Amino acid sequence: GVGNTNNYVQPGQAIFVRNNSSTSPAVEFRESNKATGSTATSVFSLPISIQTDNKLGIILERYVANRGNVVMDGSTILFGADNSNEVLTTEDAGKITNGNENIAIVNNTKGTTLLSIESRKPLNGQDTIPLRLWQVNNNTNYTLNIIPTYFTNNGKMVFLYDRHLNKQSYIRSGSD
Repeated sequence: GVGNTNNYVQPGQAIFVRNNSSTSPAVEFRESNKATGSTATSVFSLPISIQTDNKLGIILERYVANRGNVVMDGSTILFGADNSNEVLTTEDAGKITNGNENIAIVNNTKGTTLLSIESRKPLNGQDTIPLRLWQVNNNTNYTLNIIPTYFTNNGKMVFLYDRHLNKQSYIRSGSD
């Protein structure tokens, strides 16, 4: 489902502010900024019974004693014919760095942009989608889960290549 938006932060809604310059910006909310006469807008997506997103979820987990594997970070790649492989603010979400482990999708169409969510065209035979992993701990066990959800690969063989181990792992098409 799709939520709605307007120019107002709604009750229960979170926002991120990203600084794309070298200045030290400030965000200030005052009582006088409230829009007391406005009607609340539903910004949260409604669940739908059939999931149709063609996507790859990327989950980074770290083993923690007495807890097992704990999710540390994640990213998602959404594939669709109407999407662009360029970085677009209407389709993609920039990476906000964590204090601990990080994983991001690297888009090199215009410089290097780190993304948490990338929307792109369906895969072709020449696509390479780099990932960046940083702030990891030495002597720590990590698991990288690639989760295909309604993932269609257009008849192409899709692999995850681990440059450190020089190993490829097949990513299957999936319906859930």
